[in-house]
Amino acid sequence: MDGKDLALPGEGLLVFHRYEAVPAPAVALRVPPGEGTSAFRMVIRSSPGAGPPPAAPPDGAGAEVPVSLARVRFGNTNDDVRTVQEALMALGHSLVGGADGVFGEHTRAAYAAEQRAQGFTGRDADGNPGCRSLTELGRKGGFTVDCEAGPADGAGPPPTADHTGRTAEEYAAEFNRSPLVTAEGHVPYHGTDERHVVAPKASLQCVEWHGLLDAAVGSTDQAVQDTVYELAARESGSLDDPSQPNVQLETVRSPAADPEHPARTALHTGERVQLPYLPDPLSIGAVFLDLPGTPPGEPFTVRWGGEVWHRPESFRLRLAEGNAPPHFDEASRVLTVSLPKGVVAPVRMCSLIDFDEDVMGMASWCREIPQPPPRLAPETEEEAAARQAEEVRRADHALEVAAAGRHWMFTPWQDLTLVHAVQQPLRAPVLQLTDLATPRASGATAEHLAGTVALDEASTDRIDVVAEWTEVTDAGPTGRDTRTTAVPVFGLLTAGVSREGVPEAEPSLLRNGVLTFSTQAAEERSKASGGKIPPVPEKHEFGDTKHRTVRYRPLAGSRFGDYFPPQFAAPGHNALTVQGEAAEHSVPSSAPPTAPRVLYCIPTLALEEDSDALDAVVHRRRGGGIRVYLGRPWFSSGDGELLGVVLGEPPGGDPASVRDAHVTLMGRDPVHRSAPVVAPTPEVFTNAVRQSPPLPLATPSGPLTVTVMGFAPQFDDSVEGGRWFCDLELDTKDACLPFVRLALVRYQPDAVPGAEMSPVVLADLVRTLPDRELRVRTGESLDVSVTGPSWDPTGSLPPRITATLQRRHGAVTDEDLGWVDVEDTVTELTSIDAESATRPFYTGQVPVPSARRGGPLRLLVVETEGIPADGSVPTTSPGPVIYCDTVGIASGRREREDHHRDEGREGHEGREGRDGHDDHRGRHSHHDRFPHR
Repeated sequence: MDGKDLALPGEGLLVFHRYEAVPAPAVALRVPPGEGTSAFRMVIRSSPGAGPPPAAPPDGAGAEVPVSLARVRFGNTNDDVRTVQEALMALGHSLVGGADGVFGEHTRAAYAAEQRAQGFTGRDADGNPGCRSLTELGRKGGFTVDCEAGPADGAGPPPTADHTGRTAEEYAAEFNRSPLVTAEGHVPYHGTDERHVVAPKASLQCVEWHGLLDAAVGSTDQAVQDTVYELAARESGSLDDPSQPNVQLETVRSPAADPEHPARTALHTGERVQLPYLPDPLSIGAVFLDLPGTPPGEPFTVRWGGEVWHRPESFRLRLAEGNAPPHFDEASRVLTVSLPKGVVAPVRMCSLIDFDEDVMGMASWCREIPQPPPRLAPETEEEAAARQAEEVRRADHALEVAAAGRHWMFTPWQDLTLVHAVQQPLRAPVLQLTDLATPRASGATAEHLAGTVALDEASTDRIDVVAEWTEVTDAGPTGRDTRTTAVPVFGLLTAGVSREGVPEAEPSLLRNGVLTFSTQAAEERSKASGGKIPPVPEKHEFGDTKHRTVRYRPLAGSRFGDYFPPQFAAPGHNALTVQGEAAEHSVPSSAPPTAPRVLYCIPTLALEEDSDALDAVVHRRRGGGIRVYLGRPWFSSGDGELLGVVLGEPPGGDPASVRDAHVTLMGRDPVHRSAPVVAPTPEVFTNAVRQSPPLPLATPSGPLTVTVMGFAPQFDDSVEGGRWFCDLELDTKDACLPFVRLALVRYQPDAVPGAEMSPVVLADLVRTLPDRELRVRTGESLDVSVTGPSWDPTGSLPPRITATLQRRHGAVTDEDLGWVDVEDTVTELTSIDAESATRPFYTGQVPVPSARRGGPLRLLVVETEGIPADGSVPTTSPGPVIYCDTVGIASGRREREDHHRDEGREGHEGREGRDGHDDHRGRHSHHDRFPHR
């Protein structure tokens, strides 16, 4: 109807200027709303991982477009590039020039933004397509990718949530089979969400002003009068009227609902809505702005249709999963809008009108030219003309905006929100911890943390960092009691973190999908505010100064938790979160360990047998070992605590000096003149598990630079209450029976500077045993040889080495004591190089009886130390035993034992010796190390 034909009843044909805005279309629910859903908030739900259905062309026909990765390269111009550009634009990436098929700088910048959105970083987000990023873009944009002869992105797939993916249809079907729906009566979910969109309501007066009821004025036709009356009676109609067809009232389920006064909402369950009220005659359809899948700024319109003005046809707005552009099917009157996972799309909807300035009275307000502001000098004609021209231009622009449905004064809009909620974030968070500029303070009981968390911004609402570590204490019968502890450290809401600033200076900063955090920066900001600003994120408080290895695991919470049942957010359910891989972090000890409680030290030896010797029996004894017994408890500074041997700077060697009073010393036996003793350098301690860098040792005369050799203690449960011990293996070269005074500490390698070691404890002197090799060749007699480090007998007594044949005594059952010497077989070994060699060679022959009646035979070899007497005191003979070994003869069985084991063993029956350091000597059938007392 033309505006000039609109007249007021009874006053002739007067031009009607409407000063009322045309309301936005009305929206009605079709199915019961779920969590977070309302008439103006449409929601579909899914879980991450599964791709949406392929995007189909608007007409519903056609297959996916194939794209070759090799053709989508910088500088190329082809249809494959155009397809990629169209997909980038559909996802909201800006492209100057549009989809022109030319891969230039603008396309590369848009592609780099898409790579970052997919979780790629660094060189993997440089804008050059790779197989994985292009395949993901194709999944979103509806094309397939041929990756032959094309590069790949990164070293592996981008992190995704560790949950089975479901499309919206699959998710709804699975959810509706769950006990929440079948047993507890939860509202079923749907794979799509729909709303009825109907023409806006108008008042009876508005319809009368438009002259649409004038047919009854002066008419005597009863049918006309009845029709107009029926129309007028519809003024009180409402979409919430349950008496209308296909309308039912549904109780709104909510934990906050009042059971005595439940809220109800009207559901229009049919495919279309029969309008129960008078529609606004100027609204001819609906205009959608910012609809997903449309170019930025381009409206999408749907007309009401219908044969008469008062019966406009409604349509359904359907939200579905996918990336296809919006499509309106006229036959079914359904507008389908697709939305990818984890996307929230705000949409504006207003009425579509045929804009006419003569009808829209408010247009005249825009045409009015305001009076010029007061001024001292009168306005010239040129100035007045320019001002009026500017006002006309502004009015034209305002009315152009109004005609496009974008002027609130003429067609106010209704905000709609389209949501594709995902149960968990689309990407698992990736935590990387970085070193702090300031290390842990001495004596601190907490640890500051700094690092980054890569996340999916669109679907992540919160990042929590959870710590897990194993606490080690010296308790129980095994000496090592472990207890795993897991505690939350801090949580950050992505909406509350900064978006601008310097990462190192901001407590938390979120930019381009990377959350940077620093607990130290948060603490400094809190201190600067006088405590008014809480430190967020907070440092990790342990309550003590010990060292720990902590596994920090990021946990990402879904932004869409309000769209799922509240049971999903119950503690321990983890239905709305996804965890990333743990990042391991060593928390250093911030206080020195306590001094070790040294019980005593004894020499140790290891026995080996050379199985490669075919013509002889070869036994080797390896000395140079010291066992240090320690009292409980251990782990005073946390896990990883070692027994440390403190070494000074060479040469050293004066126990009375201030420097050497705090370090390990080694010296030659003053009774014998053996080879020189090497300085106690790190190379001497061959089985140390850790060597420290130069460390300052506090002494009364000032700091002393030392090196600490660390040894891992072992637990000895053979004594009541238990104890610890460490086996030290020393390479003493050719020195024979050297004295060693150990300077011992507890050593914590993972400690802040200055807290690595405890106070020094000096152990008693201990002599290490020399190496020996025994070789026996059998025949008519036994050829016996013994070699190893010894001393120069000049001015001293030489060692005495005897070889004796023994026979098993049948009446004695004890394996060690049941042997007797065979008569006339005691042979003393001699050496021709004892005075000239540091490793003299002693040899001799032991006769073997021709008649071998009786028990088995064995050869006993004993070496005793020759010690000169003091003054007139007679020399003791034999001296202390240095070496003892046996070789089975009669049965050919090779067996040996150490004489000093008869005197009682300390600690374990044996331990692994130096086999790994000595493989050049041949294969060894035994390499146990025994304490020697």
